[in-house]
Amino acid sequence: MFSFFSQNKSKSKHFLFVALIFILVTVFLASCDTGSGTTNTTDDRVPDGLLGRWADPRFLDGYEITRGSGNDTLTIFRPDMEWEGEIFPGSISVGNIRSVTPFNDTAGVIIFRYTSNAPVPARPFSAVYYENLIPGTSVRMATVIVLGSWENADTATLREAIEKFTVDTQGNFIGTFGTYLYE
Repeated sequence: MFSFFSQNKSKSKHFLFVALIFILVTVFLASCDTGSGTTNTTDDRVPDGLLGRWADPRFLDGYEITRGSGNDTLTIFRPDMEWEGEIFPGSISVGNIRSVTPFNDTAGVIIFRYTSNAPVPARPFSAVYYENLIPGTSVRMATVIVLGSWENADTATLREAIEKFTVDTQGNFIGTFGTYLYE
């Protein structure tokens, strides 16, 4: 029954059998869908349709994305806010866009490095997810946080940020998107 593996057969047949199995398994695994729905390609340029100033008319916060000769730049602006009688001061944070991973034509993640007002200076890399982009009209955007704890989700390195902020992990960092209109 197992004559193929008997000691009377040559070592070359054993090697060929093992090599054939290895090739078949490799081809099978390479053809498997990872379920991520996106490629792993990144760029440091945002889609042209995201360039400009995007503001939420209700809360007066927003994002501005500009194209420079070096990196694209992301500015996050937040006005003073009152919550249960306490005033939280507004802020403007600026960062250089270091990686953009589109999930499809209307959604993706922008990873940037703060150049001013980093919430945690030791972890200067953060991300903004976007979806439902209608160029020149509206987009839904949100900056990452650790859901459930409201802790800062930023990372120390670009590599960590690229590995951490993906289409598959979006639900760990984004609970609600704001709707921003093009200005």
